[in-house]
Amino acid sequence: MDQHDRIARVIREYDAQGWHRAGTQVDHGSALWLAEQLRQRGLDPQLQPFDLDRVDPQPSYVEIVNRRVDGLPLFDSGFTDADGVSGALGPVSSGSAVGLAETGRGGQNEAALSARRSGEHRAIVAVTLGGRPGLAATNALSFSAPYGPPVLQVSSDVGPWLREHAERGSNVHVVAAATRTGADPQRRRPSGGTTNGPPPGRRDDPP
Repeated sequence: MDQHDRIARVIREYDAQGWHRAGTQVDHGSALWLAEQLRQRGLDPQLQPFDLDRVDPQPSYVEIVNRRVDGLPLFDSGFTDADGVSGALGPVSSGSAVGLAETGRGGQNEAALSARRSGEHRAIVAVTLGGRPGLAATNALSFSAPYGPPVLQVSSDVGPWLREHAERGSNVHVVAAATRTGADPQRRRPSGGTTNGPPPGRRDDPP
């Protein structure tokens, strides 16, 4: 088996393991698999446990009349349940049940932050503005201390449509659902350290 075939085999094995989300059973199994790959090549990998909190998004969307647009909950905000919330859509700080905000390349603007702190909205829909059209998720700077109402991030492509309905005060339905999973010390990943290398004079090909 030449180097090209060996690399292709390793990629296929890794891909077949499943969804490599940090802190999941697949992630743990992948760590054990990778450690074994290194042992087969004469190295001594060490697995180092660490604590990890995780957010798992559930189906989330904003729906107006018969149009539904998928989105992503903001990881440091509150979440809805699967039923979501409904109410009139309006600009943030307008007193509407659901506020419409924008987030820029540098994160949330002051209007969006103020609306989150005030708690005047049952939910907020945030149009994300990045370097190109699409959904540009905002970093969860308060991940360890989430606050405020549920915030659903959506693509910039639907900004004009949402702004039009915010001006009308249209009724919207918002689902920003996710679950928080606490730290589990059983989840491990390789630390990357080794203690024993290949015997002198031996040169292993890449896996």
